[in-house]
Amino acid sequence: MPDTFTASTNALREKLTSGSPVFGTFCSIPHVTSAEALGGAGFDFVLVDAQHGAPTFDTLVQLIPAIQLGGAPSLIRLPWNDPALAMRALDLGAAGVVVPLISTRQDAERAATACRYPPSGIRSFGQVRGLSYGSTAATNDEVLCIAMIETAEGLENADAIASTPGVDGIFIGPVDLALSMGLPVDFTLSDPRLKEAMTAILEAGQRHDCPVGMPLFGIGMASGAIEAGYRFMTAGGDGGYIRMGAMGDITKLREIADGENR
Repeated sequence: MPDTFTASTNALREKLTSGSPVFGTFCSIPHVTSAEALGGAGFDFVLVDAQHGAPTFDTLVQLIPAIQLGGAPSLIRLPWNDPALAMRALDLGAAGVVVPLISTRQDAERAATACRYPPSGIRSFGQVRGLSYGSTAATNDEVLCIAMIETAEGLENADAIASTPGVDGIFIGPVDLALSMGLPVDFTLSDPRLKEAMTAILEAGQRHDCPVGMPLFGIGMASGAIEAGYRFMTAGGDGGYIRMGAMGDITKLREIADGENR
């Protein structure tokens, strides 16, 4: 296996355990050029969205090394809590996986054991270009398994999920959580009931020394999230950055054109 695919430690894990805020962004476009640009933008990680984004497992073998070439590690948001998908993502070089819809301790155990080699888990050995940390035991210690809590049932079981061995962090899915609670979609996250639920998950993570993260729907949310104690956050994504940049320029160009015509 080429030396470029080996590492002594998982740099993202080190950052998460340092206590400082960690920032990532979403990769939803399955193209190596945009993936490399995201990897080189300075984020602590790039979250490849194989659940709701356009990337598929056929494209991960190109996207993961492109992001690494930019200088950032990759996390893969899986489409489902499927051990085969978790193992595949790690074999292809991801630093860890984000597993959606974790609602019970059993769900969390299923995800965590898929990410670890025996005796800690059920991961099958057969790396294609996966990161190796010197031994299967060392790899078990370095890989990241992030559980998404995004249902009312997951909220009720937050302590059980956060305390599950092998769960290295919790990522709150606030939109699906709100829907599961019977609340409307609101990207401001301002509903008191949703805020209370997110705080309960955050406090469960803190009780079990399990870092908790959330998406930022706007940079203005960052200060409050950091102050509250969230340890990792995502900001934006490739599609949104392209759209916002293009819209910003065309708006200015129209204003200039209108001014010239007066």
